[in-house]
Amino acid sequence: MKEKKYIVIALISSAILIGLLVYYVYRMKTPANVEDHTFNNPAEELIAKDIEGKNYPATPREVVKLYTELVRVFYNEDLTEAQIEALGRKARMLFDEELKAGQTEEEYLEALKLDIKAYNDANRTVNECIIQRAQDNVKVTVEGKDYYIIKTVFYLKESKKISTSYMDFKVRKNGNNWKILSWGMAESSTIKGE
Repeated sequence: MKEKKYIVIALISSAILIGLLVYYVYRMKTPANVEDHTFNNPAEELIAKDIEGKNYPATPREVVKLYTELVRVFYNEDLTEAQIEALGRKARMLFDEELKAGQTEEEYLEALKLDIKAYNDANRTVNECIIQRAQDNVKVTVEGKDYYIIKTVFYLKESKKISTSYMDFKVRKNGNNWKILSWGMAESSTIKGE
């Protein structure tokens, strides 16, 4: 009787082991989703990020946050020309049509490449960016359109010197999405980040 009990336990254990082995082999052959993929660098992660449709940033602050992440990659990573172009197109997806109208995509990408080269030549990087808390953003409605002013501060590093650059982003509701209408230098201010 004890022998039959051991045989049954051995058969059950073998079945479990075979099941785990089949599962493991199946998982190894199944391609990973982008969400499951481990990226080698931030540029690859941002290039793969889907920001169309339902995945588009939901708030004005999230739009600016994504743009500042792109800026940090532009000026901090060693990028190929193809990566700069892919990231530049991703940045333009965040721009309002009125902002895009001022420059063709080709002009924007060329200017971006020159700007990145100038930063690299000056040994300058974007060390950090702080974005104002959502509850402190200024909302304005003009002619039935909603706008937000999002304050940011960029910490730039050049050699061993750290400097600050205060920027105001104007973001406008465009259909269902918030889009960057403009940005510019701002006076220094206290920004409470999240």
